[in-house]
Amino acid sequence: MSDSTISKSWFAAFAAKDRRPIYEWAAEHVTLPSVLTRSGRFDVGTSRHFIAPFEAIADDRVREVNVLAPPRSGKTLLADIAIPWFVSVQGASVLFVIQTEEMAKSHAELRTMPLLKSVPAIAEMLPADRHKERSTEILFTNGLPLIVCGPSISNLQNRGFRVVISDETWILADKHAGRLEEAKARLGDFLREQNSKLLCISQGGKAGDDWHTQFNSGTLHEWEVACLGCGQYFEPRFSGHRADGSRWGITWDEDREEGAAHNIAQAVATLRYECPHCAHRHDDTPATKHAWNESGRYRFDAADSQKKKSFHWSNVIDFPWTELVEKWLRARDQSRLGAELPTIQFMQKQLAEFHDPAKAAHVETLPSVAVAEPTADGKFWEKQDFIFLTVDKQLSHFWAMVEAWSKDGESMVLWAGRLETWSEVADRQAEFKVPDQCVFVDCGNWQNEVWTECVRHGHVNAKGKWKCWWALRGSASPAFSTKRADKGKVESVRLPYSWPPDKGDPCFGLSSNDARRQEFAGKTCPVVTWSNPTIKDIAGSRRDAMTKGRLAFVGHNVEDHFSRHLFAETKRPDERNPGKWSWQVVGKRPNHLWDCWCMSATAACMAGVIKAIE
Repeated sequence: MSDSTISKSWFAAFAAKDRRPIYEWAAEHVTLPSVLTRSGRFDVGTSRHFIAPFEAIADDRVREVNVLAPPRSGKTLLADIAIPWFVSVQGASVLFVIQTEEMAKSHAELRTMPLLKSVPAIAEMLPADRHKERSTEILFTNGLPLIVCGPSISNLQNRGFRVVISDETWILADKHAGRLEEAKARLGDFLREQNSKLLCISQGGKAGDDWHTQFNSGTLHEWEVACLGCGQYFEPRFSGHRADGSRWGITWDEDREEGAAHNIAQAVATLRYECPHCAHRHDDTPATKHAWNESGRYRFDAADSQKKKSFHWSNVIDFPWTELVEKWLRARDQSRLGAELPTIQFMQKQLAEFHDPAKAAHVETLPSVAVAEPTADGKFWEKQDFIFLTVDKQLSHFWAMVEAWSKDGESMVLWAGRLETWSEVADRQAEFKVPDQCVFVDCGNWQNEVWTECVRHGHVNAKGKWKCWWALRGSASPAFSTKRADKGKVESVRLPYSWPPDKGDPCFGLSSNDARRQEFAGKTCPVVTWSNPTIKDIAGSRRDAMTKGRLAFVGHNVEDHFSRHLFAETKRPDERNPGKWSWQVVGKRPNHLWDCWCMSATAACMAGVIKAIE
């Protein structure tokens, strides 16, 4: 260390600390990088709901600050600005935990490092040798470390930090149980000295998880605004109901038949925000959002904790209501098809709320339909756009189901029952004119045999592509990650089934001289793994919405045993995992056609009929 560096560090140690609020300090010292929507000098005036969280972060009496807010609402900017403040003003070591290692590296390079370099006092403390400069692990010349990392165990052990920041804490709770406590443990000695700081920032998660517990440990501060009509304050919820049952919040006019898809265009054209007190109608304009921002304040319990504070706001305060309503109605249309995930994600992401699986979601009833006679074009139901045959293999027999689907998510079970041989499965396929690529067979316990039969029932289509039966297998995983192109941009998504499919090789395990090797040479079947918990949530919602005490969606040739199978499983508290819910068999009921029902829902997701994408 040079003499000049030592001298600067010595004077800095005895210099008076900058006592200004963080947002005032940032307005002078911090330049926001161009990758952010708000680039340039920071101005808290446009987002006054940031002021109180910033004040809590700077308050020496407050040990933990929790922020529950929607993605892309600017909440991570609290951490982005707090980090250089902690380093420059507080002289604190910082651990910043982000969702994944890949995202941590990207965030550090595009946001953290440019922010640090924009503060002259910090720029001087960065390593002079550019080869030693790292964006994810920075050791400043005064000896202070700043680590930006993913939530792996190795990152969260054997290190001590005065400040720990967790971005999108719901990830730690949902996919890395116990990691939040590991992160908090890094405060160690600083916690005992009572000069530590924990900052958790996240969208909503699941009720009862670690993030929910952490947020509820602090005094709740709810953002509220003043009505432009009566002047009374209210929490700007998406919706609520008055004592007389009338709706307040974002409201709209919509004419539609029960069970039909929502008229989104009409709803968007007529939307407004109604005050819960006087029913004053607020327009979806920048002027409304500006007035709410100016009048906004936090409401909190009179017994405000000086150690732990929690802050909450939703997208209603500054997000276009037209987009919120459109997202909500599309989510409800998917719920109508049995896919509750879009509704759950709307609550967690747009409203920043916690989802409680114990509270059954409201699912609208699908319209009743009846089986039509086969038509000249080969359809067995007038609304048929797709038809799937799903097969659950047992030791010496099969249970199978044929279900027709429309593009808008309605469906009709055409046949369901027991079959004795593979030939009978093929006969049923031919009877209902099910294409080879629309037959799905469970291979969980009979892998090689199923792969063999899937390949045997295949063909090369007019385009020279091999098409055959699919092999399916269930998994306890809630979702599977994959990449997809959307509007020219490749993005990571999570699906309730694995994609791309694996290849099931019927030659696997065969001896080198087995004659079947020649028969199956070069031929494989697609193998897809489906999420038991997520698909069963979808299938269960469809079952409960469509039945309502009767089986109107079942053809007249489906036997009574279908109903017994269909209701063989229910979702209830898991005794082995307190606070969790799981699908469980009721008594000793047979559930084979329920499995077929779930596999058909998987096929509908794969076909894009049911949209279940995270």
